Amino acid sequence: MNSDVINSSKPTDGDGLLVHTSVGIGYEEPPDKVEAARRTKGLKARPAPFVLWTALADYAINYQINAYTTRGNSIPRMRSDLHRNIVAAFNENGVQIMIPSDLADPAEPNIPLAPWNGHLAHEAREDTEERGQSGATPRAPDGA
Repeated sequence: MNSDVINSSKPTDGDGLLVHTSVGIGYEEPPDKVEAARRTKGLKARPAPFVLWTALADYAINYQINAYTTRGNSIPRMRSDLHRNIVAAFNENGVQIMIPSDLADPAEPNIPLAPWNGHLAHEAREDTEERGQSGATPRAPDGA
């Protein structure tokens, strides 16, 4: 085998199962902004989530965000929620997650200023094209 196997179905003793993910943020950012695990349902408050500094990379400090759970069957959902909460916490605090190193950082961080309206960019282009061809306003997608 080329990867670790984690048995999440085994009953846990002690602190529980460790859930973790990594993120890189710029050297200019204070490291205390990476503790979004407290917002994630299913992750335990005690022992408290913790952050490890895993690398001083070329363009970012890489952090590993860690928290415990006793719900092994929910780890994929918790990790997804943890990622969403990291992005939300970073956006709220004006922290830009590092962009690929082949692009220069912009003068202003690329942080969304407004919540997403639920429409994908290609839908807006298609709506504009339809209006241009038919002169009519297209109907909003179901649920919008």
